[in-house]
Amino acid sequence: MASELKVNTITEATAGSGITFAKDIIPATPLSHRNMMINGAMLVDQRKAGVLATNIGATDNDYRTLDRWRNIWTGGESARNSLQQVAITDLAGFSKALKIDCVTAEGGTQDADESFKMAYRFEGQDLQGMEKGFSSAKPVTVSFWVKGTASKTYMLELHQAKSTARHATQQFSVTASWVKHTYTFPGDTTNTINCDNAEGLELNLWLFAGSNYTSGSYTSKTWANVTTANRAVGISDSGKGLMNTTSDEVYFTGFQMELGSVATPFEHRSYGDEIIRCMRYCEVMTGTNVHGGLYNSSDHLGSWWFKVRKRARPTTTVSTGNQAAILNASSGDAGGTDSCYFTKTSGGMYIQNAKADCEL
Repeated sequence: MASELKVNTITEATAGSGITFAKDIIPATPLSHRNMMINGAMLVDQRKAGVLATNIGATDNDYRTLDRWRNIWTGGESARNSLQQVAITDLAGFSKALKIDCVTAEGGTQDADESFKMAYRFEGQDLQGMEKGFSSAKPVTVSFWVKGTASKTYMLELHQAKSTARHATQQFSVTASWVKHTYTFPGDTTNTINCDNAEGLELNLWLFAGSNYTSGSYTSKTWANVTTANRAVGISDSGKGLMNTTSDEVYFTGFQMELGSVATPFEHRSYGDEIIRCMRYCEVMTGTNVHGGLYNSSDHLGSWWFKVRKRARPTTTVSTGNQAAILNASSGDAGGTDSCYFTKTSGGMYIQNAKADCEL
Protein backbone atom coordinates (compact mmCIF):
# COMPACT_ATOMS: atom_id res chain seq x y z
CA MET A 1 0.00 0.00 0.00
CA ALA A 2 1.38 3.37 -1.00
CA SER A 3 2.11 5.70 1.88
CA GLU A 4 -0.20 8.67 2.24
CA LEU A 5 1.25 12.16 2.59
CA LYS A 6 -0.50 14.01 5.37
CA VAL A 7 -0.44 17.82 5.61
CA ASN A 8 -1.37 19.43 8.92
CA THR A 9 -2.78 22.95 8.89
CA ILE A 10 -2.64 25.29 11.88
CA THR A 11 -5.84 27.31 12.11
CA GLU A 12 -5.65 28.84 15.59
CA ALA A 13 -3.61 28.69 18.75
CA THR A 14 -4.87 29.43 22.23
CA ALA A 15 -3.27 32.59 23.57
CA GLY A 16 -0.39 31.80 25.87
CA SER A 17 -0.53 28.05 25.30
CA GLY A 18 2.66 27.77 23.26
CA ILE A 19 3.22 25.27 20.44
CA THR A 20 6.26 23.13 19.62
CA PHE A 21 6.85 21.15 16.44
CA ALA A 22 8.97 18.13 15.66
CA LYS A 23 8.76 18.68 11.89
CA ASP A 24 9.67 21.51 9.53
CA ILE A 25 7.17 24.32 9.01
CA ILE A 26 6.92 25.53 5.42
CA PRO A 27 4.82 28.70 5.13
CA ALA A 28 2.54 29.21 2.14
CA THR A 29 3.91 32.73 1.71
CA PRO A 30 7.36 34.11 2.66
CA LEU A 31 7.87 35.41 6.17
CA SER A 32 10.27 38.05 4.84
CA HIS A 33 10.57 40.09 1.65
CA ARG A 34 6.82 40.58 1.75
CA ASN A 35 6.89 44.37 1.53
CA MET A 36 7.45 45.50 -2.06
CA MET A 37 8.08 49.07 -0.89
CA ILE A 38 11.44 50.46 0.17
CA ASN A 39 11.68 52.97 3.03
CA GLY A 40 8.07 52.44 4.08
CA ALA A 41 9.00 53.24 7.69
CA MET A 42 10.51 56.57 6.53
CA LEU A 43 13.91 55.75 8.04
CA VAL A 44 16.20 56.94 5.23
CA ASP A 45 16.62 60.58 4.25
CA GLN A 46 19.94 60.82 2.43
CA ARG A 47 19.24 64.17 0.78
CA LYS A 48 18.24 66.25 3.80
CA ALA A 49 18.98 64.15 6.93
CA GLY A 50 15.80 65.42 8.57
CA VAL A 51 16.32 69.07 7.66
CA LEU A 52 13.16 70.88 6.50
CA ALA A 53 12.63 71.29 2.75
CA THR A 54 10.22 74.19 2.26
CA ASN A 55 8.62 76.46 -0.35
CA ILE A 56 7.86 73.49 -2.62
CA GLY A 57 5.23 73.94 -5.30
CA ALA A 58 4.44 74.77 -8.94
CA THR A 59 6.61 72.46 -11.09
CA ASP A 60 8.84 71.06 -8.30
CA ASN A 61 8.47 67.46 -9.44
CA ASP A 62 11.38 65.73 -7.78
CA TYR A 63 12.78 64.10 -4.65
CA ARG A 64 13.29 66.65 -1.86
CA THR A 65 13.50 64.61 1.34
CA LEU A 66 12.83 60.94 2.08
CA ASP A 67 14.32 58.39 -0.26
CA ARG A 68 11.92 56.83 -2.79
CA TRP A 69 9.14 59.42 -2.17
CA ARG A 70 8.64 61.92 -5.00
CA ASN A 71 6.54 65.09 -4.81
CA ILE A 72 4.62 65.88 -8.00
CA TRP A 73 2.84 69.17 -8.81
CA THR A 74 0.80 70.33 -11.75
CA GLY A 75 -0.42 73.86 -12.48
CA GLY A 76 1.35 77.09 -11.63
CA GLU A 77 -0.41 78.70 -8.70
CA SER A 78 1.23 80.04 -5.54
CA ALA A 79 0.34 77.19 -3.13
CA ARG A 80 3.45 75.85 -1.38
CA ASN A 81 4.24 73.19 1.18
CA SER A 82 7.16 71.81 3.17
CA LEU A 83 8.41 68.24 3.45
CA GLN A 84 10.40 66.77 6.31
CA GLN A 85 11.42 63.50 7.93
CA VAL A 86 10.36 63.91 11.57
CA ALA A 87 10.75 61.87 14.74
CA ILE A 88 7.54 60.50 16.27
CA THR A 89 6.93 59.08 19.74
CA ASP A 90 3.18 58.41 19.68
CA LEU A 91 2.98 55.33 17.42
CA ALA A 92 4.29 52.01 18.71
CA GLY A 93 6.78 50.37 16.35
CA PHE A 94 7.64 53.49 14.35
CA SER A 95 10.08 56.29 15.09
CA LYS A 96 10.03 58.31 11.85
CA ALA A 97 7.35 59.78 9.60
CA LEU A 98 7.01 61.98 6.55
CA LYS A 99 5.46 65.31 7.51
CA ILE A 100 3.81 67.42 4.78
CA ASP A 101 2.81 70.91 5.86
CA CYS A 102 0.94 73.63 3.97
CA VAL A 103 2.97 76.87 4.15
CA THR A 104 1.14 78.88 1.46
CA ALA A 105 -2.53 78.00 1.09
CA GLU A 106 -4.60 78.06 -2.07
CA GLY A 107 -6.05 81.48 -1.39
CA GLY A 108 -8.21 82.04 -4.46
CA THR A 109 -10.14 79.98 -6.92
CA GLN A 110 -8.44 76.68 -7.49
CA ASP A 111 -7.47 76.21 -11.13
CA ALA A 112 -8.70 73.06 -12.83
CA ASP A 113 -5.19 71.82 -13.67
CA GLU A 114 -3.69 72.22 -10.20
CA SER A 115 -2.69 69.19 -8.16
CA PHE A 116 -0.19 67.88 -5.62
CA LYS A 117 0.57 64.27 -4.76
CA MET A 118 3.30 62.18 -3.19
CA ALA A 119 4.33 59.25 -5.35
CA TYR A 120 6.20 55.99 -4.88
CA ARG A 121 7.42 54.38 -8.13
CA PHE A 122 8.10 50.66 -8.48
CA GLU A 123 10.43 49.09 -11.01
CA GLY A 124 8.52 46.76 -13.29
CA GLN A 125 10.89 43.85 -12.68
CA ASP A 126 10.02 43.96 -8.96
CA LEU A 127 6.28 43.50 -9.60
CA GLN A 128 6.21 40.32 -11.68
CA GLY A 129 4.62 38.37 -8.82
CA MET A 130 1.43 40.39 -9.35
CA GLU A 131 0.99 38.56 -12.69
CA LYS A 132 -0.78 41.69 -13.91
CA GLY A 133 -2.33 41.35 -17.35
CA PHE A 134 -2.79 37.58 -17.05
CA SER A 135 -5.88 35.56 -16.13
CA SER A 136 -4.06 34.54 -12.94
CA ALA A 137 -3.50 38.16 -11.80
CA LYS A 138 -2.98 38.39 -8.02
CA PRO A 139 -4.48 40.92 -5.61
CA VAL A 140 -2.23 43.27 -3.65
CA THR A 141 -2.85 44.78 -0.22
CA VAL A 142 -1.66 48.26 0.72
CA SER A 143 -1.45 49.31 4.35
CA PHE A 144 -0.14 52.47 6.02
CA TRP A 145 -0.49 54.77 9.02
CA VAL A 146 -1.61 58.40 8.73
CA LYS A 147 -2.66 61.33 10.91
CA GLY A 148 -3.22 65.05 10.40
CA THR A 149 -4.32 68.27 12.03
CA ALA A 150 -7.89 68.13 10.74
CA SER A 151 -10.39 65.55 9.53
CA LYS A 152 -9.80 65.24 5.80
CA THR A 153 -10.41 62.87 2.92
CA TYR A 154 -7.64 62.18 0.39
CA MET A 155 -7.08 59.65 -2.40
CA LEU A 156 -4.83 56.61 -2.73
CA GLU A 157 -4.22 55.51 -6.30
CA LEU A 158 -2.37 52.66 -8.00
CA HIS A 159 -1.51 53.93 -11.48
CA GLN A 160 0.08 52.13 -14.41
CA ALA A 161 1.21 54.47 -17.18
CA LYS A 162 1.30 52.33 -20.28
CA SER A 163 -0.09 52.64 -23.81
CA THR A 164 -3.50 52.06 -22.23
CA ALA A 165 -3.12 53.57 -18.78
CA ARG A 166 -4.84 51.73 -15.92
CA HIS A 167 -5.59 52.72 -12.34
CA ALA A 168 -7.51 51.83 -9.20
CA THR A 169 -8.43 54.35 -6.50
CA GLN A 170 -9.44 54.38 -2.84
CA GLN A 171 -10.42 57.34 -0.67
CA PHE A 172 -8.90 57.43 2.82
CA SER A 173 -9.63 59.54 5.87
CA VAL A 174 -7.29 61.44 8.16
CA THR A 175 -7.93 62.52 11.74
CA ALA A 176 -5.85 64.02 14.52
CA SER A 177 -4.87 60.53 15.73
CA TRP A 178 -2.87 57.81 14.00
CA VAL A 179 -5.12 55.52 11.95
CA LYS A 180 -4.03 52.42 10.07
CA HIS A 181 -5.65 51.96 6.68
CA THR A 182 -5.66 48.64 4.83
CA TYR A 183 -6.95 48.23 1.27
CA THR A 184 -6.90 45.21 -1.02
CA PHE A 185 -6.88 45.83 -4.76
CA PRO A 186 -7.97 42.89 -6.94
CA GLY A 187 -5.76 41.38 -9.58
CA ASP A 188 -5.96 43.20 -12.91
CA THR A 189 -6.10 40.98 -15.99
CA THR A 190 -5.44 43.93 -18.33
CA ASN A 191 -2.00 45.39 -19.16
CA THR A 192 1.09 43.37 -18.30
CA ILE A 193 3.96 45.04 -16.45
CA ASN A 194 7.24 45.08 -18.35
CA CYS A 195 10.05 43.19 -16.64
CA ASP A 196 12.70 45.91 -16.68
CA ASN A 197 14.15 48.72 -14.57
CA ALA A 198 11.64 51.34 -15.75
CA GLU A 199 8.55 52.41 -13.86
CA GLY A 200 5.99 49.61 -13.72
CA LEU A 201 3.53 51.06 -11.24
CA GLU A 202 3.08 54.26 -9.26
CA LEU A 203 1.42 54.51 -5.84
CA ASN A 204 0.00 58.02 -5.46
CA LEU A 205 -1.26 59.95 -2.46
CA TRP A 206 -3.44 62.73 -3.92
CA LEU A 207 -3.61 65.59 -1.39
CA PHE A 208 -4.71 68.57 -3.53
CA ALA A 209 -6.46 68.52 -6.92
CA GLY A 210 -8.48 70.76 -9.24
CA SER A 211 -11.55 69.83 -11.21
CA ASN A 212 -9.56 68.22 -14.01
CA TYR A 213 -8.89 65.39 -11.52
CA THR A 214 -11.97 65.53 -9.24
CA SER A 215 -15.02 66.15 -11.43
CA GLY A 216 -15.61 62.54 -12.44
CA SER A 217 -17.00 59.54 -10.56
CA TYR A 218 -15.47 57.45 -7.78
CA THR A 219 -15.34 53.67 -7.66
CA SER A 220 -13.54 51.96 -4.79
CA LYS A 221 -10.65 49.56 -5.48
CA THR A 222 -11.61 48.75 -9.07
CA TRP A 223 -9.16 48.65 -11.96
CA ALA A 224 -10.17 50.64 -15.03
CA ASN A 225 -8.71 52.55 -17.94
CA VAL A 226 -7.62 55.94 -16.65
CA THR A 227 -10.11 58.78 -16.86
CA THR A 228 -8.30 61.88 -15.61
CA ALA A 229 -11.42 63.31 -13.97
CA ASN A 230 -11.74 60.16 -11.81
CA ARG A 231 -8.23 60.17 -10.33
CA ALA A 232 -8.80 62.28 -7.18
CA VAL A 233 -12.56 62.45 -6.61
CA GLY A 234 -13.70 63.34 -3.10
CA ILE A 235 -10.71 65.26 -1.72
CA SER A 236 -11.91 67.53 1.09
CA ASP A 237 -12.65 71.24 0.71
CA SER A 238 -13.68 70.86 -2.93
CA GLY A 239 -10.26 69.50 -3.79
CA LYS A 240 -8.13 71.99 -1.85
CA GLY A 241 -7.44 69.33 0.79
CA LEU A 242 -4.03 69.77 2.35
CA MET A 243 -3.55 73.20 0.74
CA ASN A 244 -6.76 74.74 2.13
CA THR A 245 -5.17 76.57 5.08
CA THR A 246 -1.69 76.96 6.55
CA SER A 247 -2.90 74.98 9.57
CA ASP A 248 -3.19 71.83 7.45
CA GLU A 249 -0.55 69.12 7.74
CA VAL A 250 -0.40 65.36 7.41
CA TYR A 251 1.97 62.59 8.57
CA PHE A 252 2.58 59.19 6.92
CA THR A 253 4.54 56.08 7.93
CA GLY A 254 4.42 52.28 7.89
CA PHE A 255 3.75 51.81 4.17
CA GLN A 256 3.54 48.24 2.95
CA MET A 257 2.36 46.71 -0.33
CA GLU A 258 2.27 42.93 -0.50
CA LEU A 259 0.78 40.15 -2.57
CA GLY A 260 -2.49 38.69 -1.40
CA SER A 261 -5.69 39.86 0.23
CA VAL A 262 -4.41 39.96 3.83
CA ALA A 263 -2.35 42.72 5.43
CA THR A 264 0.38 41.06 7.47
CA PRO A 265 2.23 42.93 10.24
CA PHE A 266 4.61 45.59 8.95
CA GLU A 267 7.92 44.10 7.82
CA HIS A 268 10.55 45.97 9.79
CA ARG A 269 13.98 45.93 8.15
CA SER A 270 17.21 47.10 9.67
CA TYR A 271 18.39 50.58 8.77
CA GLY A 272 21.38 48.95 7.06
CA ASP A 273 19.10 46.93 4.80
CA GLU A 274 16.94 49.92 3.96
CA ILE A 275 19.74 52.31 3.08
CA ILE A 276 21.40 49.75 0.80
CA ARG A 277 18.10 49.32 -1.05
CA CYS A 278 17.73 53.11 -1.28
CA MET A 279 21.25 53.52 -2.67
CA ARG A 280 20.22 51.71 -5.83
CA TYR A 281 18.35 54.93 -6.67
CA CYS A 282 20.30 57.63 -4.86
CA GLU A 283 23.69 57.71 -3.16
CA VAL A 284 25.05 60.71 -1.30
CA MET A 285 28.78 60.92 -0.75
CA THR A 286 29.96 63.03 2.17
CA GLY A 287 33.41 63.58 3.54
CA THR A 288 36.73 63.62 1.71
CA ASN A 289 36.09 60.66 -0.56
CA VAL A 290 37.41 61.74 -3.96
CA HIS A 291 40.88 63.00 -4.74
CA GLY A 292 42.06 63.69 -8.25
CA GLY A 293 45.35 62.74 -9.80
CA LEU A 294 47.08 64.25 -12.80
CA TYR A 295 46.19 62.37 -15.98
CA ASN A 296 47.85 64.65 -18.53
CA SER A 297 50.05 67.74 -18.44
CA SER A 298 47.44 69.96 -16.77
CA ASP A 299 44.14 68.16 -16.08
CA HIS A 300 43.07 66.08 -13.09
CA LEU A 301 40.72 63.10 -12.96
CA GLY A 302 38.98 61.67 -9.92
CA SER A 303 36.75 58.60 -9.67
CA TRP A 304 33.86 57.82 -7.34
CA TRP A 305 33.03 54.13 -7.08
CA PHE A 306 29.48 53.69 -5.87
CA LYS A 307 28.74 51.49 -2.88
CA VAL A 308 25.72 50.04 -4.71
CA ARG A 309 25.20 49.53 -8.45
CA LYS A 310 22.61 52.02 -9.64
CA ARG A 311 19.28 51.30 -11.30
CA ALA A 312 20.47 53.26 -14.34
CA ARG A 313 23.20 55.75 -15.21
CA PRO A 314 22.77 58.46 -12.57
CA THR A 315 22.91 62.22 -12.78
CA THR A 316 25.88 63.24 -10.66
CA THR A 317 26.06 66.61 -8.93
CA VAL A 318 28.69 68.12 -6.65
CA SER A 319 28.08 70.33 -3.64
CA THR A 320 31.30 72.25 -3.77
CA GLY A 321 31.21 74.05 -0.41
CA ASN A 322 34.74 75.35 0.02
CA GLN A 323 35.87 73.37 -3.00
CA ALA A 324 35.00 76.23 -5.35
CA ALA A 325 37.69 75.18 -7.83
CA ILE A 326 35.68 72.15 -9.00
CA LEU A 327 34.94 72.88 -12.64
CA ASN A 328 33.17 69.85 -14.06
CA ALA A 329 31.29 66.82 -12.82
CA SER A 330 30.37 64.13 -15.29
CA SER A 331 27.09 62.24 -15.22
CA GLY A 332 28.62 58.81 -15.27
CA ASP A 333 29.73 59.19 -18.86
CA ALA A 334 32.95 57.35 -18.08
CA GLY A 335 31.56 54.97 -15.50
CA GLY A 336 27.86 54.24 -15.90
CA THR A 337 26.08 52.47 -13.04
CA ASP A 338 29.14 51.42 -11.02
CA SER A 339 31.14 54.65 -10.88
CA CYS A 340 31.54 58.17 -12.22
CA TYR A 341 34.46 60.46 -12.89
CA PHE A 342 35.18 64.08 -12.13
CA THR A 343 37.54 66.28 -14.12
CA LYS A 344 39.29 69.54 -13.30
CA THR A 345 41.53 71.63 -15.52
CA SER A 346 44.38 72.96 -13.34
CA GLY A 347 45.25 72.75 -9.69
CA GLY A 348 44.51 69.84 -7.38
CA MET A 349 41.12 68.12 -7.15
CA TYR A 350 39.22 67.71 -3.89
CA ILE A 351 35.53 66.74 -3.69
CA GLN A 352 33.81 66.49 -0.35
CA ASN A 353 30.11 66.11 -1.16
CA ALA A 354 28.37 64.66 -4.20
CA LYS A 355 25.11 62.96 -5.15
CA ALA A 356 24.37 60.28 -7.76
CA ASP A 357 20.63 60.16 -8.49
CA CYS A 358 18.70 57.79 -10.76
CA GLU A 359 15.30 57.74 -9.04
CA LEU A 360 12.37 56.76 -11.21
